[in-house]
Amino acid sequence: MDNYSNTLEVKATSDKIYGALTRTIPLWWSEMFEGSSAHKDDVFTQIWRQHS
Repeated sequence: MDNYSNTLEVKATSDKIYGALTRTIPLWWSEMFEGSSAHKDDVFTQIWRQHS
């Protein structure tokens, strides 16, 4: 798919959205996440495994 775009409107403060997109990453990928995303400059790795 080429040149795909999408717009999403959320009724929340920018701080709340930023926190949801950065500090809660382990909740999205709990089985494949290593490291920390709770604070600025934290480092994490998302591990992608091929399902067979």
